[in-house]
Amino acid sequence: MNNKLNFEGVINPNEFGGLLYNNLEVNAVKRILLNNKIFRYATGEKSECDIFEERINKMLGCKYSLGVNSGTSGLKVALTSIGIKKNDRVLVSSYTFISSATSVLNLGAVPIPMNFSFDTGIDLRDLENELKKGAKAIIVVHLQGRTFDLSEVIRLAKKYKAYVIEDSCQSFGSKFNGKYAGTFGDVGVFSFQQNKQITSGEGGMIVTNNKKIYEIARNYHDMGSVRDEYPSWEKKGALVGDNYRMTNIQAAILNVQLDKFSNMLSSQIKIYSFLTKNLDSKHVVLPNDIDGFTGQNIIFYIKDLDLINKIFNKAQMMNIEVRRIWNMPYDQRKVFKDLKLNDSNLKGIKNYESNNISKYLISISIPPIVNNKEKIIMKKFINYISKELK
Repeated sequence: MNNKLNFEGVINPNEFGGLLYNNLEVNAVKRILLNNKIFRYATGEKSECDIFEERINKMLGCKYSLGVNSGTSGLKVALTSIGIKKNDRVLVSSYTFISSATSVLNLGAVPIPMNFSFDTGIDLRDLENELKKGAKAIIVVHLQGRTFDLSEVIRLAKKYKAYVIEDSCQSFGSKFNGKYAGTFGDVGVFSFQQNKQITSGEGGMIVTNNKKIYEIARNYHDMGSVRDEYPSWEKKGALVGDNYRMTNIQAAILNVQLDKFSNMLSSQIKIYSFLTKNLDSKHVVLPNDIDGFTGQNIIFYIKDLDLINKIFNKAQMMNIEVRRIWNMPYDQRKVFKDLKLNDSNLKGIKNYESNNISKYLISISIPPIVNNKEKIIMKKFINYISKELK
């Protein structure tokens, strides 16, 4: 391992599970290739994708899961499976990766930007008012290995007959009160892209306990077909779909990664505990449930832009990656402004805080593997920030 803390190179905390790749993943891919079983539906026997889905069901305690080719695809499949159509209004946490909203747009529906909350994912102050206007669904985004308390979000959603989709792409394996992210609402979505806790480079998963939602999702992701031994577009349940299928190569890698996940998580939590020991929590965004946190990063909330710039400069000198999680809410990005969506709600919700959060939040990523020298360097940097904040 390179002793240099180069987070753009060898030790990249944005490649969490990928840092653990070894011959186990290589041999798993070889096995799929040599057996000529890349396509999950190529044989009548249980596929590598089937095995991975069964393991996810068992781990998360859900009834149904479906492997897809990315988290973004998973969001679109989830929205389709709950019946989102053109002009439907979907409430989306505004502090998120852009695909949480573009997946809505790609179905012709309208994403309504909602204030972000560190406690509930979506700020509850405006949620009920927006649900009263007829929103069909809510997308809550679990952030950076943290799972939010969705009890009130779900209560309000049920009251107004709206669906809850959990965008858990950043929080695979995290929990709140012992329950996994992705299993609170109607549908949960995960990503296995390279910067996730377990990774196959690209890949995703949707999970649900609703059989109807699962069946629509399964058919839609397989070109809309109803598949027994062969696909059919004549049987009941067939629809106009797309190809969002996971390959057996992806699933084979993920099955190996899942074997390593517990040890990786344990290592990451130990590093997080070492780095945050005796840290003044006044400026730190602590996990809602420390026992369910996956330890991906330390997040500081600093309302001093000059100090933030100073911290970035210090990080560059020490070759440590510090970054803003998202530098602006999705609805303020040029591609959204250029759409000129004609909805009064897009002009901004009252109590709009997400823009401030995007300016004042900085994140220090924690890789699952660091040597003692690297830990000491990172600890010195954390101590430097702590001292500057006093």
